[in-house]
Amino acid sequence: MSQIETTLSDVSNENIVIDASQQELLLKKKVEHIQKMKYIQIENKKKEFINVICRQTELNEEQAKEQLEQCNYNCNIVLNNYFGIKEKKPEKTECKPNYL
Repeated sequence: MSQIETTLSDVSNENIVIDASQQELLLKKKVEHIQKMKYIQIENKKKEFINVICRQTELNEEQAKEQLEQCNYNCNIVLNNYFGIKEKKPEKTECKPNYL
């Protein structure tokens, strides 16, 4: 079986030969990097949500984190619960045709 090779051009226009195993390794590293970056973004979002709750309420970071985890990191639910705001249920209205 012949070895699969790919030729890439770098900045100095020199050809670099990468075999299939190197491509797999590069792809694996790229996937790991993307996963790591997604994790970092999610953690930063969680910290920002905690800061929002702390700024808007008297809760400390630990309490805010606890409340957010219970509400799947939905700030609106946490704030509504803190301030005692009940969710309004839409009133049922009957549609009556207007006769002119």
